[in-house]
This record gives sequence, C-alpha cells and structure tokens, in this order.
Amino acid sequence: MLLSPFPTLGERIRIALLWIWCALVILFLLVPILIPVPLSFNSGAFFIFPLEGLSTRWYEMVLGTQRWQSAIGNSLIVAFGTTLIATTLGTLTAIALSDEKFPGRRIVMPLLLSPLIVPVVITAVGSYLFYARIGLASTYAGIILAHTALASPFVVVTVAA
Repeated sequence: MLLSPFPTLGERIRIALLWIWCALVILFLLVPILIPVPLSFNSGAFFIFPLEGLSTRWYEMVLGTQRWQSAIGNSLIVAFGTTLIATTLGTLTAIALSDEKFPGRRIVMPLLLSPLIVPVVITAVGSYLFYARIGLASTYAGIILAHTALASPFVVVTVAA
C-alpha cells in the first residue's frame, strides 16, 4: 500500500496515534531501567526515595576495588566471547535451516530451541557437572561455551525470522 503524499485527516490521526502508542511502549520499557539510576547516587546505604543526599561513593567503591574490577573484567571477557561465538553459530545455523531442502530440518530445529524451554537452573547444573568431568569447570572456555549454548537459540530465532 502506497502512502498518499497528501494524507487525509483520518490517516494523520492514525499516524499520530501510532506515534503516541510507540512512545508509550518505549516509556513503559525504559522506566524500570531509568528509575534506579538516580537512586544509585544516594549517599545512604539503601535505595530510598527521597534521596538522603547526592554521592558517588557507590561508583567509587565499584570502580576503585580490585575485586569489582576483576569481576567486571571477567564479565566483559565472557560477554564478548559469548557474543562472538553465539552470533556466528546462530547466524550460520539460521541460514542453513532456512533452506527448505535441508535434511532433518524438522528434527534439528526443536533440538536447537530446547535451551529456550529447559529452565536455566537445570541447564546450569547439567553444564557444571559435565564440565567438571572434562576439566572445563570454572574456566573461561567452559563459561563461554555454557553461555553460548543458552544464547545461540535466541540468535537462530531472530535471524530465521
């Protein structure tokens, strides 16, 4: 359907309502993320409103402590490794499965999507027990592989759509 260069009043109202609806949805999604940000500058020990005072002590503690710096570094290593592998594997898998002639497509697809159905706790315990036997427990490789197994189905579904 082509849009007319001269929209009618009804079309203009419909477009305006669509923009308002989209703005409300975005606001609904962002508010839970944005509310804790000002509270993180509270000088008190708890998240309370109104703020007791403004302070950056929590950020100084996180950025100035070796333990937190190490944890952030570990998280970044795992995140980048998982993103790289899951995106690559998931995209290639989705491209392969998009071919109607792919043999066993009806069998492979549910197996690939099973991590979305199984509770994460069960997957984590199973992964840990398996990795402990083969010596990958508590290693970057083991953690990245476990996260990749959980992230890849999301990539497959998104790319295949």
